[in-house]
This record gives sequence, structure tokens and C-alpha cells, in this order.
Amino acid sequence: MDLAPSDASDAELSKAYVRMWTGAGDASCAWASDELDDLVLQNPDRVWRIILQILASNPPREVRAILAAGPLESLLRAHAIDFIDRVEAQAAGSQPFRAILSGVDPMVCRSAAFSRRLSCAMASPSLR
Repeated sequence: MDLAPSDASDAELSKAYVRMWTGAGDASCAWASDELDDLVLQNPDRVWRIILQILASNPPREVRAILAAGPLESLLRAHAIDFIDRVEAQAAGSQPFRAILSGVDPMVCRSAAFSRRLSCAMASPSLR
């Protein structure tokens, strides 16, 4: 892909991110991880959409682990108060999301109340 990162659509960024972390992409995909990291502060709603889009593509286990410990954890570290309701709702309806959520450190939210909510979201949709 010869796009500038800022010109990439959500779909293009998602695809490049997965290609980069699976080794299927060449150096031209390396921008995707940095772009997603930068977007955590610049456009967290877009990061949320992209995380869900990547997860919907059913990426390999390794990519899901990186997605959890990277963009999702960074998003929650920076914006827990804005995203905890969405995280709980997504976890309640999506086993794949609960699975990647288990790769996030619950203490990332820096608040005992948010950490408890995150831990409950990881555990079971019935605990929401």
C-alpha cells in the first residue's frame, strides 16, 4: 500500500495492521501500528471502530493478542471513562471481544471502580 497513513480508510488501516502482525505484509505495512497508536489520542472513536473491524475479520490468535495489549489497552488507558460502557456492551454480546478483553490489564483504567467493571466485562455477559 502506497498510501500516506492519514489517507488510509478504516478498512485499509485494518488490513495493513493485520498484514503487518501476521508477517503477510512487507515494509509497506509497517505504518499501520504507528498510525493506530497515534489515533488513540487523536481520534479514539476511529480506533474503536478499527479494533472492532480487525476483530470481525477473525485474525490469527497472535494478532488478537497484540490488538488487546496494544490499541485496546491504550484506548482504555487514555479514555476509560468514555469507552467503558461500550466495552461492557460489546463484551456482553461478543465472545471474541471478551476473549481479547482478557488480554487487557484490568488496572489499565487506573480506577478501582473501572477496573471492576472491566473485569466483570471480561468474565461473562451475564455480569453486565
